[in-house]
Amino acid sequence: MTSGSLNRVRVFLSSRPPLVVFIFCIGMTTVAFISFAYYVKLNNVRNPDVARDWNTFLYNATQINFCNEPQNYSSLQLNVTHFTHGTQPLYKNVSTHLETTIFMPAKNVDELVSSMSSTIHASLLGFSGFASNLSLFVLFDFYEPLNLRCDNSAGCVKDIAACTNIFAPAILFPPALQLPACSAQMNRSHTSSIRLIGELPRSDFTSSDCHLLVKINHDEDEKLVVMLNLETRLMVHSHLMVSSYIFIAVIIVVTLLGLLRSGSREHHNKYSHNSLNQL
Repeated sequence: MTSGSLNRVRVFLSSRPPLVVFIFCIGMTTVAFISFAYYVKLNNVRNPDVARDWNTFLYNATQINFCNEPQNYSSLQLNVTHFTHGTQPLYKNVSTHLETTIFMPAKNVDELVSSMSSTIHASLLGFSGFASNLSLFVLFDFYEPLNLRCDNSAGCVKDIAACTNIFAPAILFPPALQLPACSAQMNRSHTSSIRLIGELPRSDFTSSDCHLLVKINHDEDEKLVVMLNLETRLMVHSHLMVSSYIFIAVIIVVTLLGLLRSGSREHHNKYSHNSLNQL
């Protein structure tokens, strides 16, 4: 009985190649849905609805050249437009620990610097539309004074940590998670502060275009990645499993249809053959 049923299914499918391809595709899709459903249920998954997180924000910041160009100081005024919601200002200050690399020219005298600051347009961080016209004030507050003395005629490169403060409209900051805060406290006597210009690298950029160059260093931090919560993961798992059950039902229905139609055709052929023999 079983072998006969299997033979009928084989005959039914072998005579319909497009249907076989259709069933195979549904089967592979079902396997993929079930696999993904359990992966989402058992593992942390990045939230695809969060287009801009802190990793993206800081990665875009690493692309900016912060240059010391005294002749351009007039362009460094912060565009402070007072956005308010009721009585609450929508400006926000965020401080976090960042590593910086500073490229310095040759200089044979000591000069201690406690901080560096810059005003940049949001467009440099990848913002578009209305937000691109807003400005951010960035302050690199060093934990210890930086000596700009460089005895190398070719220039010097120094890696130094800084407590970086960013003052900007709140809408420019990623809404999820918060960066760990920091505070730089030091004796600032006999130190100075340097203003910088922020711009994206140009194809014709040379070291002579920038008297002092500061770059932010940041590697993706898993702690700053926004993950799906358990409730959402369980909902995704449930939807994928329901879809998989529907696909399995389609495969079963098509297989049963093949059994019934092949059985009916075989019975009809046998009946016709017996009728001819009786005649």
